[in-house]
Amino acid sequence: MDNWKNKQKIIVQLVCLLLSLGLWIYVTNIENPIKSYELSRVPVEIKNTDSLKDAGLALSPNQEFYVNLKIEGNSQDLFSVDKSDFTITVDLSEFVLKKGENKIAVNIENAPSTVKIKNSNGLTITINTEGYSTKEVPVKSKIDVISKSSYYVATPIFSPETIVVSGPESLVNTVTKVIAEGEESNAVKTIVKNYIVTPVD
Repeated sequence: MDNWKNKQKIIVQLVCLLLSLGLWIYVTNIENPIKSYELSRVPVEIKNTDSLKDAGLALSPNQEFYVNLKIEGNSQDLFSVDKSDFTITVDLSEFVLKKGENKIAVNIENAPSTVKIKNSNGLTITINTEGYSTKEVPVKSKIDVISKSSYYVATPIFSPETIVVSGPESLVNTVTKVIAEGEESNAVKTIVKNYIVTPVD
């Protein structure tokens, strides 16, 4: 008797589950109601950063730019939306920025036609700027030259001997030199070659 009651209970639970699933499928696919959803941390692309140089400014380092979008649409459409479906930009050449903190409105260049952005008029990001700086630093060698037996390895000579680094003031001020790195083996004659240099503090 108890076994039969337990089986009946399980059957009732399964029927309720199937009915709930069927109702959910009906609502989301047949009714497909309008819903709202917040899509967080949608990336913002910064354009024409070089235009800041004209004002003696540069973007402060280690900044990431995102906005949160409040979108509205049918359940199916909201479910299929991805951050990559949106193109949101800021063109720095269109603004006059000051040193320090700047609040700037973003431009929504592209968005899915199936959803509506409810907060499109109030979207801004904060951009921090600092002075644009230049500095002349020496070129130092980190080139490992291995010659053939009985050949002498001279101290590398660079042209130019100094290089001008430029960028955000906080970073440029930390640079003391640039390093040319590389490796040459079985050297038997003078090597003339271009090397990539790396600024170091």
